[in-house]
Amino acid sequence: MPSIRKLLFTIFVISLVVLSIFIDIEQYIPGFYNYMPIIWVPAVIFDIYETKKYLKNKPETEIRVRNKNNSYSDILPYIAGSIMIIFSVIGFFQLESEKGIIILYIIAGLILIFQGILSLPNAIIKFENRSLKFENGNQKEIIETLLIKDVEVSEDQINVRTINDKKFIFQHLELNQSEIEMVNDFFKKYIIK
Repeated sequence: MPSIRKLLFTIFVISLVVLSIFIDIEQYIPGFYNYMPIIWVPAVIFDIYETKKYLKNKPETEIRVRNKNNSYSDILPYIAGSIMIIFSVIGFFQLESEKGIIILYIIAGLILIFQGILSLPNAIIKFENRSLKFENGNQKEIIETLLIKDVEVSEDQINVRTINDKKFIFQHLELNQSEIEMVNDFFKKYIIK
């Protein structure tokens, strides 16, 4: 999903920058700092495009809800983008040569901040092939809708009980009242007869 790719990509780039503080990467990859924004900007723009495409054509049989990791993954692009802009502006006034690359870093920081504006909730609830699919990070559950006895939605979890009294708990959520209503409406539409 775009938000997971965004998080992993941001962590990867930040790791490279932190690593470059301790190791002279330029010694091993000449022009490394010149290539980073050239690679990063198109990748982030592609992620923004994918997110906008998803938002424009939301599947009717799928809803996304916030989980506890959204708080961290939503703020990361703002922090990384702001740090990139601050250091780039400082570098712009301190360094006489590399002005073009520094401007690319400023643009990359601005695009990263814009990417944070378009973040998607990480947890997914989907109705597909007469089954209800829950995805929240590593937690994935598929339950046939015919077997569902009842569903209970709270701020931090969704409890699903089947007709044979098996219980599924979809947890680590951060639902507000409107999201709880949205989830209940989704269940009414697809599973409650």
